[in-house]
Amino acid sequence: MFGWWRRRREYRTLVLRDADDLIARFGIRAYSAASMRWRIHGDILDGNRPDGHWELVQEEIAKRSGKVIGLTGHEQRRDGK
Repeated sequence: MFGWWRRRREYRTLVLRDADDLIARFGIRAYSAASMRWRIHGDILDGNRPDGHWELVQEEIAKRSGKVIGLTGHEQRRDGK
């Protein structure tokens, strides 16, 4: 059981690190960069990441930037701007 918890924590750290890296490299376009990586098959870009990784990174960036992802797919800021 503790092995599972350790792997989960390591994976969460990887998601946070990739979110940090994209924000540092792309600034306000980090969400779009994560979205692109999510849509492109993993073998092409960053093939060493597990399935669903870039979706989690995208969600982390959205959370940090205050974006709300609606059911229609439109992105809105929480502060209404």
